[in-house]
Amino acid sequence: MSIPRGAFGTQLVRTPATIRNAELIYDRLTQLGLKYPLHPFEALMRSDKPTGLVPPLRPLQPLPFYVERTNMDNLPVYLQRVRKSSVGTRVKRLHGDIVEFSMELRKVTEKEPYIRSTSVMVSGVLVDNITIWLFALGF
Repeated sequence: MSIPRGAFGTQLVRTPATIRNAELIYDRLTQLGLKYPLHPFEALMRSDKPTGLVPPLRPLQPLPFYVERTNMDNLPVYLQRVRKSSVGTRVKRLHGDIVEFSMELRKVTEKEPYIRSTSVMVSGVLVDNITIWLFALGF
């Protein structure tokens, strides 16, 4: 499935095209058989703020890991150059059981994550997929 690069960033932008792409990603996530439950898609699209900022929904059940938001209330999911010609996606500000987080991330991205001290790196441009998954978990 081809998703426009950077369509969501770390906030959900609500245009018809990006909402449809977010819905496609969410539908794929629900079919993966993930260990932790996801919030309904409608809850992800609900925002009371004029900026469209989606506040954290809180996880549906206690999770062994936690993703802390940045000072600007964004999710810490970044695109990062790994080598001269390859790009990776990094999730920073992880707390708790990072190994459990990386096992779930492996199901979401279908790629092997590389664990750092408080971050996890996955090769490829997967910012949108990871961001939608983290929003759906309640972060």
